[in-house]
Amino acid sequence: MKRLRFPPKKASGGLFNIRAFSISALELGISESPSFYLLSIANASSLSGRIVTGSLADRFGPANIMVPFTAVARILTYVWPFARSQGALIAVVLIYGFSGAYLALLGNPMIALGAIDDLGRRVGMFMSIFALVALAGPPISGAINAASGGFEMVGYFAGGIAFHSIMVSRPEYPNLRQALWS
Repeated sequence: MKRLRFPPKKASGGLFNIRAFSISALELGISESPSFYLLSIANASSLSGRIVTGSLADRFGPANIMVPFTAVARILTYVWPFARSQGALIAVVLIYGFSGAYLALLGNPMIALGAIDDLGRRVGMFMSIFALVALAGPPISGAINAASGGFEMVGYFAGGIAFHSIMVSRPEYPNLRQALWS
């Protein structure tokens, strides 16, 4: 029999991910059936969001579409922990799923940054950095959730980090105004 190195710990939902919507719904006392479907609702709204963002990115450029959609998703990251009813959670999840479609455009700005000869290196470096961030974020969010006893501080942390990413990418945003009026 194999002996575990560390004692098992009960972690609500494992690492923090989009399942946090369902976990927070259960903590609010919403029954299992509707809270189980929150992830499906987010995925269904993300399908239409991915189609719309892809079409808009073809016209206005991927970075010009990613910034506003990321901003909406991050505002909802701040708002989500304060949605205290089933209807409010469903509304947040619907809009979050639709605005979370910026993930479909994740590599596109890297493609536009230079010649095709260097494309593999740019996209590979970007995805490597993104993978490290995606790997570090959930345990940090889980630790914040465990220390604070709720999702409010997790929303502040995740929204703050993502808001910072919007501010870093902001110099590209004024081009949207020019593309809309041309």
